[in-house]
Amino acid sequence: MSEQQFHKLITDIEVIKTKIIDLEKILPCKIHLTDIADHETRIRNLEEFKAKTIGALIIGSSLGGIIGAGLTIVFNIIMSH
Repeated sequence: MSEQQFHKLITDIEVIKTKIIDLEKILPCKIHLTDIADHETRIRNLEEFKAKTIGALIIGSSLGGIIGAGLTIVFNIIMSH
C-alpha cells in the first residue's frame, strides 16, 4: 500500500467517523426511544386521568344543580302552604 493510499484510507475513516458522530446526534439511541415511549405512556395516562376528572366534575355539578333545583322547588311548595 502506497503512502498516498494510506492517507486516503485514513481520510475516509475520519469521514465515516464524522458521519457516524453526526448520525448519533440526530438519531435517538435505544435508551432515548425507550424514554420517549415511557414519556408518551405517562402523558396518555395523565390525559386519561384529566378526562375522567373533568367528566366526574361535570356529572357532580349537574347532579348538584338538579338536587339544588329540586330542593328549591320542594321548599317553595312547603313554604307556600
